[in-house]
Amino acid sequence: MPRRGESTEADAYKFIDDNLKLKGWDTRNPSRHPNGQVYTQNEYRSHDELLRVLGQKTPEAIVKITESTVWVIESKRDHKDLEKALEEAKDYANRINTSGIIKAKFVSGVSGNEHDSFLQKARILMEMSINK
Repeated sequence: MPRRGESTEADAYKFIDDNLKLKGWDTRNPSRHPNGQVYTQNEYRSHDELLRVLGQKTPEAIVKITESTVWVIESKRDHKDLEKALEEAKDYANRINTSGIIKAKFVSGVSGNEHDSFLQKARILMEMSINK
């Protein structure tokens, strides 16, 4: 647990929000705004299918790309935990991908804070099928 005055994962929320806006995403909650594209923290609980597959698991953000495709973003407070953030985003995506309705095709990890800077890493998740 961070000591008083240390950075937390919450430091990344503004960074994620600002960067999504900079890239043209509508960061309003899709459940409240027809053009909204970003569920932050517990906001995804208003989406029945995301709630069903994620349960109590809560990524930093779920970006609605289409009605059936999302991008999962997870953050950590220390640069050294960038891979951990990315792995947790993949874990959330794997839960979402058990759905027959919605799929997570992209994941991102963010680490750092406003004082030390932020690092980002993203992956595309691909489904592969082998036809015999």
